[in-house]
Amino acid sequence: MQETSMQNVINLKLSVWDLEEKQISWVLLRKKMEISRLPKLGEKIKVVTYPTGFDRVFAYRDYWVYDEKEDALAKASSTWTLLNTASRKLQRIPQEMLDLELPPVAFRLPLPNTKLSLPGNFPENYHYQIRHFDLDWNNHVNNVVLSKLMLQGTPDEIHQNRILKNYTFHIKNECYLGEDVRVEMNMNSGHIHHRILGHDDRVVAFGKTEWI
Repeated sequence: MQETSMQNVINLKLSVWDLEEKQISWVLLRKKMEISRLPKLGEKIKVVTYPTGFDRVFAYRDYWVYDEKEDALAKASSTWTLLNTASRKLQRIPQEMLDLELPPVAFRLPLPNTKLSLPGNFPENYHYQIRHFDLDWNNHVNNVVLSKLMLQGTPDEIHQNRILKNYTFHIKNECYLGEDVRVEMNMNSGHIHHRILGHDDRVVAFGKTEWI
């Protein structure tokens, strides 16, 4: 999904390289994914993505994953924003982006929830130090890495015996090279809450996974 969205913004001439002279770059804020079936090793899949809307400082993007029979394997909605690479603050969406042609409302997925309730405690945790290849062109930890860190804390028993069906995560703050983060979990019968804290205990990201 990440790679397909990159190819899409390159085609739209809205990639990080197109926006570099304006000192702005895309960052992911929220994503909600529903999985119908995981692809098998060697299976050919098709990933489709497109922008679905803009709202002041927010941009919305949907994803669909299909097998060779055109059956949907997964779908996801996401919320992005523009980061000013000099001030590290959010930037308003430029007018040329607001003027993009968008798909009809009927083809848009519901937006990810702006709020995700969290439990009061996270009894399970592990530590990880951010390394060079965890960073992206914004010089902070990439959202794919944050997602992997949350999922890697899930016990092997769950990975081996259960299937991930729904995955929602929110990114709250940047995380940088050399930072020691704590990945926390609160496990229940059907779902797990995840949270990543920076070295100063600020919340970097959090999420919820549901397994069957």
